[in-house]
Amino acid sequence: MTHDSAGALIKATMMPLRRVGDPLTFALAMDSTHTECSPYSRVTKNIGRLILVGFIAMTLPGHSETKLGNEYKSEQLLPYLQATEWILYSLDPDPWLQDEVNDPFSRPAPLPGSDEAKKAASHPRPPAEPQRKVPPSQEFHEYPILGQLDMKETDKLRYVIKALDVAGQNWAGGVAGCFSPRHGIRVMKDGKTHDLVICYECSRAYLYVDGQDAGTLHFATTPQFQATPYPLDGILRRADIKRAPSH
Repeated sequence: MTHDSAGALIKATMMPLRRVGDPLTFALAMDSTHTECSPYSRVTKNIGRLILVGFIAMTLPGHSETKLGNEYKSEQLLPYLQATEWILYSLDPDPWLQDEVNDPFSRPAPLPGSDEAKKAASHPRPPAEPQRKVPPSQEFHEYPILGQLDMKETDKLRYVIKALDVAGQNWAGGVAGCFSPRHGIRVMKDGKTHDLVICYECSRAYLYVDGQDAGTLHFATTPQFQATPYPLDGILRRADIKRAPSH
């Protein structure tokens, strides 16, 4: 390609970008510059177009990240900010009892042809029913309570709620497949019970009002907006309340 033809190519592709400022328009303009003798196949060009749209969307001003609607509203957190008494829970993220007696994966399999293997084949045991670690009265929204703290010191907890809201308002759409909560918060406001079940590991919290599901708060995972468990862990540690180990 000569210097003049290269300049014409740049001019042809940048003019639509300046005029419209839309990533898709720019990608289509780039695609239209391929001549019939281009070595790219139609499939390759389409793949390149999609890649280009994503790249431009991430780099153009105003397109740094795609904002999606979260599943809660900031007003739902007002009861926590207005409350004067709190209950902070330390939760076990695994509510199920590990049954090593009936769990076939908790011990090595018998050697093929051995008496143990023949006995197991002739008298198979049905799988054991899963058992919860504690009764419902000792759970907070189905997760075992390791300890709890009644608090009237609210400044630190208000900070936690505000940090969750900032992280929620800046959520960019990533959703983890896990949910392993280690923290819970309960407040009473205007005769209603408001609960938060928080998993910092999976960047998600569930909201409840009077025991009913009231929404899901997804967190941002970027460092400048990400909420952290350190304030709540510090409160629990100073109160000598048991905490579940972090992974």
